[in-house]
Amino acid sequence: MNALLALDEHLFRLMNEAWTHPVLDVVMPYLTDFDHWRIPLVVLLLVGLARGSGSTRVGILFAIVAVAATDLLVDDAIKPWFERPRPFKELDDVRKLIGAHDYSFPSAHAANTFAAGVFLSLRFRGWWPSLLLAAVVAWSRVYCGVHYPLDILGGAVVGAALGWFFTVVETAARLRLVARRTS
Repeated sequence: MNALLALDEHLFRLMNEAWTHPVLDVVMPYLTDFDHWRIPLVVLLLVGLARGSGSTRVGILFAIVAVAATDLLVDDAIKPWFERPRPFKELDDVRKLIGAHDYSFPSAHAANTFAAGVFLSLRFRGWWPSLLLAAVVAWSRVYCGVHYPLDILGGAVVGAALGWFFTVVETAARLRLVARRTS
């Protein structure tokens, strides 16, 4: 376990201190701050709900539920169980570009974006870039000094699993509705 934590710290130092650039110092805090994404995301969801087909509306609602369930699981169950301190609380000379609270493992940002990314990429054809966005948001958390790489990996695994689970549930529900309509 000590070797894994040492590797985690080493990777954190590389991603937070060595692999940096002044342009990324501006871009990464912007990408990782969901406050910047709220209005465009709400508009996108409302347009999808207003103009999309019934199937698209159901998919959007399930995506919202997947992210909400992931957020609750990570913040209310997993983080308090592990109680891992954030890197800037444990290590010296961390480049902390944003604020953060509570515990570090797993990353809720990584979990939420991967839940959405996996769900959207499996449910809607052509939405695979949502996985790239999830990866960049996850990386930004380490770059900004608020998560270790293992926090990101843990969040990505939890989010991907829940994104897949909600895709299966939504597909089953959609198929059941179609079967009811045809019978």
